[in-house]
Amino acid sequence: MSKYTEFECLLEGFLDEKLRRSHIEDVLSEGYNYIMLSVHDDGSLSIYFDGESRYQRHFNSLNHFKQRSEILDDLEGVAYVLVTSCANAEKLSKSVIPSDYYVKVIIEDAEIFEYHVEV
Repeated sequence: MSKYTEFECLLEGFLDEKLRRSHIEDVLSEGYNYIMLSVHDDGSLSIYFDGESRYQRHFNSLNHFKQRSEILDDLEGVAYVLVTSCANAEKLSKSVIPSDYYVKVIIEDAEIFEYHVEV
């Protein structure tokens, strides 16, 4: 059992609740089938989309993301779900929070997708 188990369970619970088919359809319509959100120890965030092409954005902080997330256009919804799920899990976790972690979403189609939390 990892020392981050509580945090991981909280994050997975938020993702189960918030990540919807419509978000996945938005990603697929832009030609992507893979997303990776990196949360760094300095509070910065990086989000990568991969598939037919690649797209990457970096944000200096959660506030910077909230101020500038509109630059993601149709991908803003899914990015917002990933980022706010992480922020909520960090806020509610009573145990240790990893300094760096990743949320990876692998998409087969609009109804078949999976995500992984890596600490």
